[in-house]
Amino acid sequence: MKRKLIMFILVFSMLASLSLSAAADDVSAHRTVEEILDEYHQKAFDAQNQDDTAAASTWSQREGNELTLEQETVNILTDAGYEAYNITADNYAYLETELKTNFSDMGLDPNKSYIVVIHGKESEGTTSSGGRSRIGLLPEQGQAPDGGEATFFTHNYNGRTFYLRYITVTLAAPYGNMYPIIQTSDPIITVDSVIQGILNTTISVAIEGNDVLHALGTVASLAGLDINDFIGSQPNTFSALHMVAGTYWDRTFTQVYVSSASEWNSYLYAERATGSSHIYSYYFDRTAGEYVEKTSDKASLVQYSPNYYNETFRKEKAIEKYLQGEPGSFYYDKTGNVKYYYGDDVVITHYDTIS
Repeated sequence: MKRKLIMFILVFSMLASLSLSAAADDVSAHRTVEEILDEYHQKAFDAQNQDDTAAASTWSQREGNELTLEQETVNILTDAGYEAYNITADNYAYLETELKTNFSDMGLDPNKSYIVVIHGKESEGTTSSGGRSRIGLLPEQGQAPDGGEATFFTHNYNGRTFYLRYITVTLAAPYGNMYPIIQTSDPIITVDSVIQGILNTTISVAIEGNDVLHALGTVASLAGLDINDFIGSQPNTFSALHMVAGTYWDRTFTQVYVSSASEWNSYLYAERATGSSHIYSYYFDRTAGEYVEKTSDKASLVQYSPNYYNETFRKEKAIEKYLQGEPGSFYYDKTGNVKYYYGDDVVITHYDTIS
């Protein structure tokens, strides 16, 4: 009897250990909305750089039945368990009605393309609808169809219970620029000291307002260029050197459910801005006897609005706005404009707007 009991305990312990291990792997494998959107932004930035003249159309106007990058990203979000949609001109009105919200109040343009993700409290590990659309589900209807938590949640404020949800929005088209740091009709930049100064110049990004510079790297480190390429008996000479920068904003709205109207109204948003930059160089390689183009690897930096991670602040400020009874009146938690520096000079500014 004791032997059977010992064996049972050992088997139970092994099964429990395996179960805990599997659960830990599942938790670690859970991808956040931010992580998935980060991948989207980097793919979009790369697509833009492949053809600057085509810009947004590079990925937003694919032919045939091939999925757009936005549709691919929505599928990835759905597979990860989030409720996500690609809003376009074709479905703008339909989704606005079915999701029971006001896209116009959120600043969304019906003629543009957006990725939207509806989710609950990130800090508590948002669950999902199992990859299913839950269009039309209202708070009083309880749990999601698959038995998991709904994408809304409750918050108690001054003795009252409110239903809230988050909607993260990102604009499909990028906000990008190419700025000529050096651009000449002939390759005339030949002075060693000048070239060394150019290569050693730091490329930085900062949020307007605090203006704390965050270095992305030097021209040399970003572009993979070396002073030895430009000195010697047959020095190469610059014809053009450009900074290319793209900024992408994700804006997360806090919505409060208005039972009298059976709709979700937006009362606050918080933001994060992903800034990406690379260096494009064009110079005459005297050894090869021809012009050479070189595009650096990109460097990225994410900036957050002051209360991006303060969920209590975001929930209570949204409720306060709701209680003031002014639909469309927002509490704005913004990152501010993003500025790109070549040394101490601002060469590109991207303005904090999502529409």
